[in-house]
Amino acid sequence: MSPGATRFKQRCTRLIPWLLIAPPVIWIGAAWLAAREITRPTRRPLQDYHQVILNAPASHGITITPFTLSDGTPTLLCRPASSGTLDQRGTLLRSQLQQRNLTLPPTGIENNATLVLLHGRRGRKEDLLPIAVRFCATGFRCLLIDLPAHGENPSPVATFGPNEAPLPLKALTEAATKFNFPARPAGLWGMSMGGSVAIHATAATPALWDALIIVASFDQLAPVIHRQSTHLLGSTLGTPLYATLKPFFKRQSGIPLDQIQPASLAPNITCPTLIAHGDDDPLIPLASARHLFDAIGTPTKSFVNVGSGTHGNVLITPHPLYADMTAWFLTHLLRQPTSASKSPPKGSPSAEAQSPASAP
Repeated sequence: MSPGATRFKQRCTRLIPWLLIAPPVIWIGAAWLAAREITRPTRRPLQDYHQVILNAPASHGITITPFTLSDGTPTLLCRPASSGTLDQRGTLLRSQLQQRNLTLPPTGIENNATLVLLHGRRGRKEDLLPIAVRFCATGFRCLLIDLPAHGENPSPVATFGPNEAPLPLKALTEAATKFNFPARPAGLWGMSMGGSVAIHATAATPALWDALIIVASFDQLAPVIHRQSTHLLGSTLGTPLYATLKPFFKRQSGIPLDQIQPASLAPNITCPTLIAHGDDDPLIPLASARHLFDAIGTPTKSFVNVGSGTHGNVLITPHPLYADMTAWFLTHLLRQPTSASKSPPKGSPSAEAQSPASAP
């Protein structure tokens, strides 16, 4: 064998250990990165549609007051603009509610109830501004907070509820003291990850919340992560990746993935609760939301099935979901009477699930 061939053989021999080590190292690295993206997601900057409202809140019928909680959480307080101005969203919502014979305060007047709004994973408080515009159009005050690991919140890790549970009440009580308004009645609204946080928060202090709305959220987090893993990689690779990332999730968040189960806390919830979910959600199946709904402890609960709703568009389908949600808060925070005369017109897509008896 020539000297050149000998050297080539030696080089190949030295490469063999690296070739054997590389696949598991890459696999473990991928699992670590996946767990990190779940617990410390890439933070989204402000979007153009955020700036449209931030730059001219009065034209959308609201005032916006930024402030910071004592733990460093950035928060926005949104209130009806005293001018009584409404944008198209607020005008449409008030019209839909008036068709349901619900009593609304004059535009620009607060109805004396406060809502705390919680965004989803990879979101930020400004994502909720279009929602606050609608709720403020009917008199509600709204508190929008950056959840940990999102927006400008200094806390680096998201746990999807266990560690965030005290935050909504903290925002409510500190804002009420700072801006001199009553802390009750108060409602909590959460979407996706924010829905899980809302369940944890309400279950922790059930007597301090008067109404709850959960949109497109889950009964358990682990199946959501497993489903996403198999969706991206197929079951052959996705299932083992999921199994590998679970210990990394625990190391990074301090909480076992299997322990994040809003449905296990739901029996402690005693306030009126509405759950809305799209029937075409590929991330969180409808069955997951129904299981969460069934576990809710209060008998005063309602399920809204949003036809053709996905995880991304559940709030903007033809179904008048904002009217459903606002009617729920008006009814249970302001004690407006409920009767057949207060229901949507027969045949309206929003006529589903306005009482426990009609919940599917």
